[in-house]
Amino acid sequence: MNHYTAERFQGTDTLGHLVAQSHLSLRTRLDQVLVPYELTAAQWIVLRKLGRGEHRTVTELACGLNQDAAAITRMLDRLEAKGLVRRVRSASDRRVVELQLTEAGAALTPSLAEPAVQVMNEVLDDFSQEECEQLHALLRRLIDNLQHSIEAHDAQSQS
Repeated sequence: MNHYTAERFQGTDTLGHLVAQSHLSLRTRLDQVLVPYELTAAQWIVLRKLGRGEHRTVTELACGLNQDAAAITRMLDRLEAKGLVRRVRSASDRRVVELQLTEAGAALTPSLAEPAVQVMNEVLDDFSQEECEQLHALLRRLIDNLQHSIEAHDAQSQS
């Protein structure tokens, strides 16, 4: 089933625009509640990922966040200046620089969940539990569909 046609693919009611606008608005609201911590939503995401041990290097972090390494490096510079992140040479390979939370970063990161939870609950306030679960399921399905499409394109390009 085709949900869009070239004639109807205009304006602000397209899937891409709606998803992008919701993402931008969510990041803006997170930025607002993180002001007392002197952090941005983007910095919070980096701290969260490092705190969970999801990424150890700039390259891994950049790939995981779908951003270029230069942008991540600039953000890490700011987080390092705030005393929240440090770069450490790998003991097993001196060419590799690993990322770690400092003691201050590790202590701060768990407390940042509360402002994020506040924002999520705020934006979903007028959704029923069923609607919220449906929204999550639909978004996960959308992401799966996009990932399958990307993988199919990559496989086709390689043949």
